[in-house]
Amino acid sequence: MMNDIKKYPVDYLVLLVYALVSVALLSVRHDPQQRLIVGTLFALYYFIWAVLHHVRIKRITFSVVLEYLLITILGFVTLQVIFFPLL
Repeated sequence: MMNDIKKYPVDYLVLLVYALVSVALLSVRHDPQQRLIVGTLFALYYFIWAVLHHVRIKRITFSVVLEYLLITILGFVTLQVIFFPLL
C-alpha cells in the first residue's frame, strides 16, 4: 500500500481531496437528502477511482473489481446506518 502511494501520489492525493471535501459537506449539510446525495456520489467516485487506478497500473482483475464493489457497498451501507439510523 505505501509503495503504491509513493509510486502514484497524484492518484491518492485526488482521492484524499475528494474524501475530505465529502466529509466537509457531510458535516455542514443537515438535510438528509443532501447527505444521501453526497454519500452516494462519494461511494460512486471511490469505486470508479479504484477501478481506473487499477486499470492505469495494469493490475485490474475481476476479483479486484468485485472487492472494490463490495467494499464500496459495505462503506455506503455503514455510512447510511450512521447518518440515517431511522430510515
